[in-house]
Amino acid sequence: MEYMRPQSMYGFLANLPLAQIAIMCIIVSLILERQKLSNSNFQNYFIMGYLFCFLISYLVAFKPELAWQPLVDFVKWVVIYFLLINVINDRRKLYIFVIVFLIINFRYAQFAVRIWAGNNFYSDPRGLHEGAGVGAGFFRNPNDFGVALNVALGISFFMVLYDKRKIFGYFRMWWFHLISTVTFPLAILSTSSRGAALALGIISIGFWVKSRKRVIGLAILCVVGGFLISIIPEDNWARFRMMGKEGDNSSVERIELWRSGLRIGNEYPFFGVGPSNFVYANQYLYKSGSKVVQHNVFIQAVSELGYPGLIFFVMMIVG
Repeated sequence: MEYMRPQSMYGFLANLPLAQIAIMCIIVSLILERQKLSNSNFQNYFIMGYLFCFLISYLVAFKPELAWQPLVDFVKWVVIYFLLINVINDRRKLYIFVIVFLIINFRYAQFAVRIWAGNNFYSDPRGLHEGAGVGAGFFRNPNDFGVALNVALGISFFMVLYDKRKIFGYFRMWWFHLISTVTFPLAILSTSSRGAALALGIISIGFWVKSRKRVIGLAILCVVGGFLISIIPEDNWARFRMMGKEGDNSSVERIELWRSGLRIGNEYPFFGVGPSNFVYANQYLYKSGSKVVQHNVFIQAVSELGYPGLIFFVMMIVG
């Protein structure tokens, strides 16, 4: 419900809080089934520790009113997390969950590719905005869109190798995964996001490293990589060549933001300046004229939640 947001696509659903309704339905079903929230694993302790950091940082935030909504949002995600790990408790349910996740991402990706192809495989160097043209959905930034598709690509690729199921005893899911695996990289390139393109390259190397047939895999990787590179417009390549150089205003600005975030983290190491307080603190402490966030999730954690928040964040990823 939150990822697709049908209430944004269909007018008669516009005023319905569908995500909240879905959460309440899960809670009611758990009660009716008399199921206890008993799924215990070490990841739970990391998430609860991170939530504790959120709460403490909110209480001591520079401007608590800015930190309130992020705290509420993360509490929602914690609730959703515990509901999901108790509802998706066997292989069949996990399979259905993964398939739905891939279908939703494929919907976004094929729409982006169609727009890109309609423009003769050209997109503005700043990317196809509003989720590559999917304005009613979850994404409002081509970088976020590209990152999400990289996540889906990794899952889709290995489903090609291992999903042997048939729908209605006829349609092989292998075909869906294959089409998705071809579509996702094209959609990633359509965003013109340099970070997403870099991630695509690293993921492709990861596929090759995990491959049992390295020679054939390397040949396929070179052919596919060569094709993808050949369809990138010249002005998009110019942005890649400028990356990190003085004339690249985006990179220069982000490096300054990272420095400010690290400086704040070192000056407020225990609790940070509070969730969503970075822009205000950067202006208040250092008289910065920037109204831009950190553009780095690790620096965001250390500057807004302190080093304990950063440690728990990293531990969640490792876990």
